[in-house]
Amino acid sequence: MSAPADSQNTELSRRHFLKSGAGTMAAGAIGGVATQGVAQAQAAEAATASAFETETGNRIYNLPRDHAMHAGDWYKGAEYQETNYFTGFFKEKKTGKPYSVFFCWSVYGWDAKLQRPLWVALFSMCDIERKKFYQAVQPMPGPVTGVGSGPAVDPKDFFAEYKIGKGADGSEGLFSYHSAGEAWRWMANVPQPTKNIPNQTPFFMDIRGKVMKPGYQCPVPYGFTQEGLGTDVTNNLANPFTGAALSWYIIAPCQQAEMKLQCADMDLELEGQFYHEHQWGRIRIPGMEQARYFWGWARMDNGDILNWRTYRDPKTGKYVPSDSANRFNVIRPDGTIQYFMGPAFTFEPTKSWKSPETGVEYPLYGKMDTPLGVFYVEPLIDVAEAQLLNGGMWEGAARLRKETPDGPYVGRSFIEHMWAPFDSPVGKDIPYDPKITGRRDTDLPDAPDFKQYTSW
Repeated sequence: MSAPADSQNTELSRRHFLKSGAGTMAAGAIGGVATQGVAQAQAAEAATASAFETETGNRIYNLPRDHAMHAGDWYKGAEYQETNYFTGFFKEKKTGKPYSVFFCWSVYGWDAKLQRPLWVALFSMCDIERKKFYQAVQPMPGPVTGVGSGPAVDPKDFFAEYKIGKGADGSEGLFSYHSAGEAWRWMANVPQPTKNIPNQTPFFMDIRGKVMKPGYQCPVPYGFTQEGLGTDVTNNLANPFTGAALSWYIIAPCQQAEMKLQCADMDLELEGQFYHEHQWGRIRIPGMEQARYFWGWARMDNGDILNWRTYRDPKTGKYVPSDSANRFNVIRPDGTIQYFMGPAFTFEPTKSWKSPETGVEYPLYGKMDTPLGVFYVEPLIDVAEAQLLNGGMWEGAARLRKETPDGPYVGRSFIEHMWAPFDSPVGKDIPYDPKITGRRDTDLPDAPDFKQYTSW
């Protein structure tokens, strides 16, 4: 078994914050280094391979092995995307001042130059007391290597870690999962965010989280979710055999965490609680409007945890409550979960905020009609639009009121409004592989018998 990266010298020293390195892009396949001998290169490739899941494919979850990043031929299409992100509320240890933080490792497509999927760091934070918002987007050009136990171990010994080496822009990062203690870690140093996107802020972040009760959940009863409204229903039906227009989905709605964060004029030691979501699948298919939705979670004062997602029609911009991809669920304090689909959850905007950068109007205020009653959502601050490679995304802290716009506050929330064009200027969505919309690809592993999961 390879030694865990935490026992190696993988710590990104805070001395490196905002210092551009002279590191260069790795050539060839992941783990290959030109100056290594053949034996060393083979050993490095074997160690990296053990950190990636290559066999579960379209199968419903197999934990803990599906906590690893996914790889292999099935994942090399331009349509593939895998994300691990968190959104949460934190307080500064010394002062008690409140902050909200969002971070995502977004991994997608296949970059021929890098010979690996593209890793992108997405970061935003809100200084709630000063009502200031900061954000950064950074494709990571450095070499990606990994170490892992592989699946053939006792589940309590499973681990997978990924290091994004220093690129020419000085960026570097780390991402890891250890089954022992259910421990996760995100670390990123971005001294030079993408220059062609406005309002970027350099940052350094190192966060360690521990999954707490109710543990891991699935936000849909059947284990995978259709991604958005299909404008070409005939040719782009969601297909669980091939993964077309679908993603597999796990959430850990409660992680206790500590974070070191440097951003703008702030050097913070934070502690708090966050929501973690992991998705992977072949969702990037023309005709699937996965980038037009309203998503959110809420931690209610009574201990319930809510999660929802509803889609907007790409032509009219109006929400479509009848769409079968809409969902709402509630996780009780004892870990039981209830699922509701389609029109069980509806959102009626009441007030919007227009971005001065993109011109997009985000319906940040609105009425949510849910199986638990009526709630009204409102942001903590209006200005929380992250600039992405293909448009804007509003992701920020909010709170819920009960029954009326002026009713009592009953929970705090994170919401996300996505209203971006499908095609990116960098062309990552095109071309796509039409074979994946077929009924069955014999190169995929066999899918097990269908099971409807209601709890984990």
